[in-house]
Amino acid sequence: MLTRDRLRSWGLVIPEECLLCSHAAETSSHLFFECHFSTSVWRVLLSKLRHNFPTELEEIIPWLISVPVHKKIKIILKLVFQAAAYFIWRERNSRLHSGLNKPPSIIVKEIHLQVRAKLLGLDRENTHAITSQRRNEQSYLSTWFDRFQA
Repeated sequence: MLTRDRLRSWGLVIPEECLLCSHAAETSSHLFFECHFSTSVWRVLLSKLRHNFPTELEEIIPWLISVPVHKKIKIILKLVFQAAAYFIWRERNSRLHSGLNKPPSIIVKEIHLQVRAKLLGLDRENTHAITSQRRNEQSYLSTWFDRFQA
């Protein structure tokens, strides 16, 4: 990711402050996991989970692979992390290029909408391949509302 610390390492003369909080140097770790803006997004997204999630960028992929949860929850976790990274990065770029700022609560709503839309698609795919065994399984959306949506 072309965060400000990386651009500065290439010799570009740009401010080093995080575009989301203006309190620390903008690195990938800070932007996604240490910045108060991002941590407030993560806190809401993962508040209903009973698992501690990593707070370091390098630990996310191994954690998502090894976290001991039901398959549907693992898929939802992956979608949540992908959407959160995308929307946090998009907010950072929006502030850089257009000067428009959204609060964390709006970013969380956008992530919820995106993830729910994807889960609805997964549920629709599954209805075409329903077996008697799967008929009693909880849908992705139902799992979302039980485990993630506050």
